[in-house]
Amino acid sequence: MQTRIVKACLISLIFTSFALASALRAADAGSATLGYQNRLNSIVIQLVAPQLTKRFDLLRGAGTLKLTYRVRASGEVESVKITARANWFVTDTCVRTIKSAKFPPIPKGVIKEQGHAWVDVDTEIALGR
Repeated sequence: MQTRIVKACLISLIFTSFALASALRAADAGSATLGYQNRLNSIVIQLVAPQLTKRFDLLRGAGTLKLTYRVRASGEVESVKITARANWFVTDTCVRTIKSAKFPPIPKGVIKEQGHAWVDVDTEIALGR
């Protein structure tokens, strides 16, 4: 049990810089779109971290995963595009988790800012540095 807690804490720390950078971008810009993207990435962290800790042994030296996922107005993921792969476990786990996620619907203010009823969200997950 204690090992799981330590692993979960380590995963949380891995994502901390990513979450803080996203929050700062959203706060600086005052954009509804960036705020929504930040919210989605926070949800992704909450969904992905427990999945990754199941195979903690595969995280060391896993690399960096960069991807863009498109979310429809309803909150459903339309597509996931990988721009840089981490190891097979991280890539597969993150893509599978994001594709199956059900996000909050896009707020009307975001749709108005974007001019369309979908949002692309860029995500970078760096592990095992």
